[in-house]
Amino acid sequence: MANVLAEMVDAQLCEHPAVQMVPEWKALADRAAEALHDLYQAIGAQHLDGEP
Repeated sequence: MANVLAEMVDAQLCEHPAVQMVPEWKALADRAAEALHDLYQAIGAQHLDGEP
């Protein structure tokens, strides 16, 4: 789910023309997408280690 949300934030928010026009908004949207991607990676790493 974290990956799906990261992709949605990237496609629907980061790439939105209004967001792209305001550097502060673009930076915040990019951080949100990056945080969701990091969450996805952390969840995957724990599952690959066999931990619950």
